[in-house]
Amino acid sequence: MQKTKEAIDRLRALMLSLAEDLGKSYAGNRAASRRARVATVILEKEFKKFRKVSADEMPITKKA
Repeated sequence: MQKTKEAIDRLRALMLSLAEDLGKSYAGNRAASRRARVATVILEKEFKKFRKVSADEMPITKKA
């Protein structure tokens, strides 16, 4: 579960940063727009890591 929690913390931090940059981008800040685009690429990679880690750590349950 530790790896899943770490992955969630990384995702949360990246999403908060993205939200902040999107607000600045909406106001016309071009540097924030660039950071937001880069953050989406990083988030995509982190989501893939999260899916792998969470699937590895979760027990397999069978439906009755």
